[in-house]
Amino acid sequence: MTNTINLGIQVIPLRYTGDKYAIIDNAIHLIQQSGYTHTVTPFETVIEGPEDELYELIKKIRNACYDNGCLELIINMRTHSATDKDILMIDKTGKFE
Repeated sequence: MTNTINLGIQVIPLRYTGDKYAIIDNAIHLIQQSGYTHTVTPFETVIEGPEDELYELIKKIRNACYDNGCLELIINMRTHSATDKDILMIDKTGKFE
């Protein structure tokens, strides 16, 4: 069993045809479609889910960026994981809601 992790992703199209924000919006749309708990912010989107599945989602996002006119791309990621427990966003931010 894979524990739940938090993964922050920032998609930065460096070279592209068309509108760079359309590429970023499409990446966010894929995250929304995934069904994972997520929070969109101006600088990154944080996703909560099983580690292996989130890494597969990152590959889908990367490929979708290329399919939608991105020629060169930076994807910044940060993860928070543990071996013995799930990492949940609500545990970190719930007290502020």
